[in-house]
Amino acid sequence: MRAQNERIVRLYNEVLFHDDLNASAEAFLLHRFVEEAEGHGLQYLGDVDFSRQDISNYPETAISTLLSFPPEALMVRDQYQDFIDGSGFRRTLLCHHDNKLQRTLADDFVKRFFLSAPMKSSADHPKADGEIDTFQGSYGTAVSAPTPLAKAAFLCLGDAWPHSLTFDELAERTFARLGPAEQTEGSEAVIADLCTLVAGAVRRGEIVFRFDRPHIVSVVNELPEASRVARAQSQAGEIVTNLLHSSVFVGNTMSRQLLASIDGTRTIDELQAEANRLNSISPEGTSEPPDVNHLLLKLARSALLVR
Repeated sequence: MRAQNERIVRLYNEVLFHDDLNASAEAFLLHRFVEEAEGHGLQYLGDVDFSRQDISNYPETAISTLLSFPPEALMVRDQYQDFIDGSGFRRTLLCHHDNKLQRTLADDFVKRFFLSAPMKSSADHPKADGEIDTFQGSYGTAVSAPTPLAKAAFLCLGDAWPHSLTFDELAERTFARLGPAEQTEGSEAVIADLCTLVAGAVRRGEIVFRFDRPHIVSVVNELPEASRVARAQSQAGEIVTNLLHSSVFVGNTMSRQLLASIDGTRTIDELQAEANRLNSISPEGTSEPPDVNHLLLKLARSALLVR
């Protein structure tokens, strides 16, 4: 109950109203849904949250219970995991019943995807080799980097953000960042170590993987343009959707009004003048008007600019 209270406190009002307070919602167990789907020629693939497969942080008794289910009983295992988590909402993936599923994934599966994470070192400067460094990964997760290879890889992902990298691109940049003593580019053993490192972070949800590389602008244009969807959403509330399909919170009223003005028709100087005007009439205004260049870079890092 304490965990549910903490979850609800963190929810946006719109999400609480749509999900928890939805009068038409009906509660049922996972197996009922899967049985219904099987009647339509579909089978259970898994939960859309890939990181739920990582159970390393569970108590030993829970891990033992979940590991007791064979791979073909994944649906039953996931139902028990729902019980352990107190999870009331699912995002379930189905596929056609005649697809033969391979439930065991080797670490090299990450080589097939684009990889991204807003990795940022928790310290002002990365710690010396041999010391464990901590990064902030996707969704605010704390990521431990105990080796030079891990630190280099996470720094490369952070530098590339919000862009995605292929595994080969990540490997090339990681080896280039390592010092001469560690530059073992082409070593199969080091490639395997990097593969295991990235696969583990993907399984824990620290690195996001996707099939495509979204078109995202990270360099501010002379006529910058924010996503049309985000501009529209900024007029309706504090939550906007970026080009990575993630929610971005824009709590400041003046910032939301300015976001709506970044439509590709105004120069940076014109946007600065608009920011000055909005600052002068806003109750949230400050003695120093916001620096538009800084704001635009922040929007770019949030994957909200299309030009």
